[in-house]
Amino acid sequence: MKQFNLIDIRHRWNWDDKTLLVLGHDPKVDVFCGLCVKVEESALFEDYWCRKWIAAHMKLQANKLMTLF
Repeated sequence: MKQFNLIDIRHRWNWDDKTLLVLGHDPKVDVFCGLCVKVEESALFEDYWCRKWIAAHMKLQANKLMTLF
């Protein structure tokens, strides 16, 4: 089993120019930054990642149903 080190990195997000500023020293390990974008409800089915997410959940549900029989 892998062991993850969770390190708090002080940062500041600038909403005006959409930049991320790391405060203090530069991280000495690789850093993963996640980004979320709000999509309007009327445009959900046109969004590529939303369709991929829906398809994945449909496959999981179909798998659960197939194991019942």
